[in-house]
Amino acid sequence: MNSKLIPLFSDLDAEESSSIKAILDELNEGQQEQFAAAYLNKRRDSSLILVSILAGFIGFAGVHRFITDRIGLGLLYFFTGGFLLIGTIVDLFKYKSLFWSTVSGGLVFLAIQVIYYGTLLNFD
Repeated sequence: MNSKLIPLFSDLDAEESSSIKAILDELNEGQQEQFAAAYLNKRRDSSLILVSILAGFIGFAGVHRFITDRIGLGLLYFFTGGFLLIGTIVDLFKYKSLFWSTVSGGLVFLAIQVIYYGTLLNFD
């Protein structure tokens, strides 16, 4: 692993860090830098997800789904009041798994782009 990248990933938990290390070990130095830049740009902090779920209780239901790039569920939560707050309450207890599913899905997508295409694809 590129020694310049170690400080960038210092605040990750053990599970996330080991997943990233496994991906970075398969990449060359240039690909590692591309992957790190894209991953750190797309990564959302778990505390941000928790705060946005709590915001669902005061009238902004579904914000956490928009943050995790689940636009359809975000709209559904918004227009149904977080499934009458039941979905928001469930998400409150499952925010760590919601965070990890977002992170792991992003990891796989970014790794595939870097490994197979040699660069990151731009969909914007």
